[in-house]
Amino acid sequence: MSAPQIIVLPTGVLSVNTYLVVHGNEAIVIDPGGDAPEIIRQLGDAKMVALLLTHSHYDHLGAVNEISAAFPAADYYCHPRCAARAASAAANFSAEICGEKYAVAAPSKPLNGGETLKLAGLKMQTFFVPGHTDDSLCFYFPDAAALFSGDTVFAGSVGRSDLPGGNGGQLIREIKKMLAVLPTETAVYPGHGEATTVAVELQSNPFL
Repeated sequence: MSAPQIIVLPTGVLSVNTYLVVHGNEAIVIDPGGDAPEIIRQLGDAKMVALLLTHSHYDHLGAVNEISAAFPAADYYCHPRCAARAASAAANFSAEICGEKYAVAAPSKPLNGGETLKLAGLKMQTFFVPGHTDDSLCFYFPDAAALFSGDTVFAGSVGRSDLPGGNGGQLIREIKKMLAVLPTETAVYPGHGEATTVAVELQSNPFL
């Protein structure tokens, strides 16, 4: 199997890392935070077959409606609580983050964590990692040796836990539990900032 291409695009008002996982002529889009035309341009001839959200904060979902409209046959996946909050401008903090209300209209397919799916010809495993929010998911692609961690774990840090649904102690426990079962060479692609690896974070992340 050919290795997928991973494209990183900083998008939206908070420069969220939007990821395009391109495999052949199909693609998965993770956390489209904004700048829908640029995301679509970067996809090129690839067809988006799935859209994944790591959690319900607006900065990670600000282009969902536009991307879903461009690829109406694609499925949109997130945690059920994430889907409910993404559909509510009050709950997803869009007014606070960007100054206007934004609600996701696209229907979603639920992921609770623990699932194994095949998307764009790639195996994907889901992890429910609450603590930054109580609807946070991480997505592991063994064929790419890649974990997309949203705002749970960063290079040398972890997500904030002082917003509604956050729990700092739970976040640390769940991150440790997840990283313990992943190969140490796995690349970790966070929602903000630079990529890292499981090995580096287990060895040197001061929060872990």
